[in-house]
Amino acid sequence: MTPAPASAAKAWQLAAGSEFHVFWMYAQPVHLMLARDYFVLPEPAPLLIPGDDADAIIESLNQHFSAQQLHFYLKNNQWFLGVDFDPRISTTWLKTALNQDVTPYLPQGAGALEWAKLTNEMQMLLFNHPVNAAREARGELPINSLWFDGLGRSE
Repeated sequence: MTPAPASAAKAWQLAAGSEFHVFWMYAQPVHLMLARDYFVLPEPAPLLIPGDDADAIIESLNQHFSAQQLHFYLKNNQWFLGVDFDPRISTTWLKTALNQDVTPYLPQGAGALEWAKLTNEMQMLLFNHPVNAAREARGELPINSLWFDGLGRSE
């Protein structure tokens, strides 16, 4: 996989995505591991999810979060989130948080508490998702969270 542009908005534009949203983020599927009293983001991250599995999860996310105006997309094996409101957060690159306590790398800013609530709701949806049950049955790590980074505004 080639390195993604710094801004998810720019990457969406380069991927010729036809949908328009004011803000874009990467929505990277990950598996967070519980350490003593914090979560660690182990490698591999992001998880590589086959197309049908990715489509099923993205469809579930879109159904569940449409009222919150969150729109998930898969383009060129990259997961995106488009929103039409300012989430009022800053994000940290996934690679920066690898193999350590993720707490200092979670979204920061005026919207961080609301974003944490949305992320927690996403984690609950993922926990019960049939794709994850199948992944675990095959001995694969389940997708138990999404890592948001590359926040950018459309031009």
